[in-house]
Amino acid sequence: MGQATYYPIVQVLLGLFLGACNSGNVGGNDPNGSDGGVNNSDGGDLLSDGGVIGDGGNTLPPVSIDGCEPVDLSNRVPASENEVVLPAGCYGPTCSSIGFTPLIDLGVDTYRDLQGGLYCGGSNLRPPEHEQAGLAIAEQIQPLNSQGNADSGGKVVLISIGMSNTTGMSQQFISAFDAQRDGLGVRSEMVVVDGAQGGNATQEWTDSGDAPWSVLLDRLDNSGVTAEQVQVAWIKLARKNPDLSCRPVVGSNAHCFPADAKQLADDIRIVIDKAMGYFPNLKMAYLTSRVYAGWATGPLNPEPYAYQSAFAVKHLIVAQMTGDTSLNYDPERGAVNAPWLAWGPYLWADGTTPRSDGLTWPKDYFISDGTHPSAAGYERNGQALLDFFAEDSTAQAWFLE
Repeated sequence: MGQATYYPIVQVLLGLFLGACNSGNVGGNDPNGSDGGVNNSDGGDLLSDGGVIGDGGNTLPPVSIDGCEPVDLSNRVPASENEVVLPAGCYGPTCSSIGFTPLIDLGVDTYRDLQGGLYCGGSNLRPPEHEQAGLAIAEQIQPLNSQGNADSGGKVVLISIGMSNTTGMSQQFISAFDAQRDGLGVRSEMVVVDGAQGGNATQEWTDSGDAPWSVLLDRLDNSGVTAEQVQVAWIKLARKNPDLSCRPVVGSNAHCFPADAKQLADDIRIVIDKAMGYFPNLKMAYLTSRVYAGWATGPLNPEPYAYQSAFAVKHLIVAQMTGDTSLNYDPERGAVNAPWLAWGPYLWADGTTPRSDGLTWPKDYFISDGTHPSAAGYERNGQALLDFFAEDSTAQAWFLE
């Protein structure tokens, strides 16, 4: 297997003078506010109060990025045409490929009318406006004490949020992080806490009981840090048994799209909103979609839902970049309802078919259920996440010395 490259790669800074853009300065000189921790979210429904822009003319208009259009996940075609058909034997223990093109290789081509690429216009690179805003926010991240105030003796905390696949990857990431932090030059104040939990998909993270959030807070406490010190999150989520919830939407017994991606995107919106309520200094969140699930032997989260989860992630990131005020991160543009969002590593490949960087998902990278990675699969994913934070331009400022 060739050495894989995990997107997004280190961004090329274009040095654009954003203040001259018609859309105004993205984030101004201080995209997340001078106090490094102001948060107007109360942990409620993300869509309930996040759409207001303007307070007597003192806020900038929503950002507009040329060539960047919202990812439309509405049902645009009749149910009879909305079914996704997989090859014979897929999903299942002999499904070595479903014949889909990874988003990073799809480019300007489309999957069921939706363009490929991680960002806009079929590109895997962040638009320069979003890149510059992310870089400015990254520079604001600094060690905080237990009350959330700047303190050279404090900590910078990165958390993970997600389900069993996420915690397995997080644990391997932490293992690689501990072993390689000196060689990589990871900042001494950096603390990583695995908040992801087996059996907790979006249905649990969005539940009003907030049980997974309580566990996450306990894990922070056990690690000697507080919720006020959390500034960055890595989020990898999926819905349990997506067939059961999306089939009624399309009125069919076949796999469906984009209803499943819309449901997942709505769930992640709620998770982001809850995270803002629990972590008042949260500034940045990196999102990752599922790995290949063609080998799955059950309906927990098989293909095509694993592949299609990437469109939920892309939908949210592009929505933020195209002025969705419920995902606004810039106090100069209104109420702050979300952290700055971007892709983390994109890990899907079509089974044993290599993608452009050589990544594949052979069967021995999974345990017997074909859904959860094996030790080798998790080890590779954990290293990919470490490589991402060490190499991504918006992460280096807060992750490395």
